[in-house]
Amino acid sequence: ALKARDLERAERLFAGGAVAQTTRDNARSVHLSQRQRVQGVESSLALLPTPREVQVEQIAVYQASLDTAKLNLARTELTLPFAARVAAVNVEVGQFVRTGATTAQFDGVDAAEVEAQISVVDLRNILQLSRPKNAPTIVDPSAMNTALRDLGLTASVQLRLGDEQVTWQARVDRISDTIDPKTGTLGVIVRVENAYTSAEPGTRPPLTKGMFVEVNLQAPPLNGLVLPRISVRNGRVLLVDGDNRLKRAEVETLITQDEITLIGSGLKEGDQVVVSTVSPVIAGMLLDPIQDSALMARLARAGAAQ
Repeated sequence: ALKARDLERAERLFAGGAVAQTTRDNARSVHLSQRQRVQGVESSLALLPTPREVQVEQIAVYQASLDTAKLNLARTELTLPFAARVAAVNVEVGQFVRTGATTAQFDGVDAAEVEAQISVVDLRNILQLSRPKNAPTIVDPSAMNTALRDLGLTASVQLRLGDEQVTWQARVDRISDTIDPKTGTLGVIVRVENAYTSAEPGTRPPLTKGMFVEVNLQAPPLNGLVLPRISVRNGRVLLVDGDNRLKRAEVETLITQDEITLIGSGLKEGDQVVVSTVSPVIAGMLLDPIQDSALMARLARAGAAQ
């Protein structure tokens, strides 16, 4: 309004010849510039309600989302499909948790698993006991698990506490699918039921993760005759017949472990087996047998232990 009055006064003065045209033109230019600024401010003021309305609507949306989240949280209940103990916690109170994030780790208390490392050769020999003679060697893990269950193995887990020993009965569950590259052993996993619930304060601790324990595996007893390992060569043994003469006999070996061999067939009780080196080996040659009582006692103990 001020610039408009200045312009009117400049127009009257110019019309009366009191001012030059340049003065009038300057007044017009200033007036136009002022009008442009006023129009810009008016346009900005006219647009203000629209962003404000948008912000109000956005706040309403956020509030609705917050109310929904509070309702969902009030209805939320965290449960586990099994009885467990907390092994690790990865969140804090008030921390925002993203979808798929690991918040905690739980260990089931119904049972515990222990992995015992066994030589691949020993495990193969054990598994072959459940296979027919001359059957191919088992290499498939699932077939190994089936053969292991067919053996009817029993297992126990032992924990030494100074002079005392705590024992849990277990069952053979499965074979690990990997071989330890450092030791060349394969894991046999045994399962202990009620590993935690059977604990007795002060006398029997629970079987917890990280304990150093010993696993004992035992197969059903095999019927056979125990011989020194060196006495069996290429499926044959040397015998002393009733006339103290040398003869050969073919035998079936069930299992060889450490320094002994268990014979399934080809021998009968009372047969005299040659356990020392005979050179040359000539069938029918006359012998002077001497009974090794100490060796017989060791074999008897080994047979009872195995």
